[in-house]
Amino acid sequence: MNVARIALRGDGKFEQPQRPLVAVDMPGAQSLGGHTLFGPDGHLYVGIGDGGQGESGAARDPRGLLGTIVRIDVDSRMSEVYAQGFRNPWRFSFDRVTRTLWLGDPGVARYEEIDRVLPGGNYGWSACEGAHRFDPKNPNDPNSGLCAEPDVVSPVLAYTHEELGGGALGSAQERADEEEARRAGRV
Repeated sequence: MNVARIALRGDGKFEQPQRPLVAVDMPGAQSLGGHTLFGPDGHLYVGIGDGGQGESGAARDPRGLLGTIVRIDVDSRMSEVYAQGFRNPWRFSFDRVTRTLWLGDPGVARYEEIDRVLPGGNYGWSACEGAHRFDPKNPNDPNSGLCAEPDVVSPVLAYTHEELGGGALGSAQERADEEEARRAGRV
């Protein structure tokens, strides 16, 4: 995965891309992430998945970029890991009022999660899926217990497919009357 800055010339054609702002060799063809979004601070946020390498713990490796949200200052070309420990951060959004970053992280087996992303936060994949321990040898274990990893930020909401159905495809904050939102099927 490469993220590069490309300028549009006055004649409507693109200049040749500069060297990438971020370059990551993805180890597999799934859980790639890829969402890019300018935040309220003017920085570019990029979701990078674990590349299907959950069992390796790559998403919790502070030296790597797999399973992270990277924040890039496109003017200075400086980048930093904003948060880590995600499986597939492929959709996220900023709350327009609070500027909070919200992310839906689809699980690999049993649990999906919605996260309030904090700068420097570690969200625990692959030691945890949702708020529960994750065992790659028995990923659907309903008795896995709660995740007790130190310094892991727990999800705001974690659920099974049986509870709500489907995957966590993204996350956005809605400000509406709760009863109205329920009737419209948004809660």
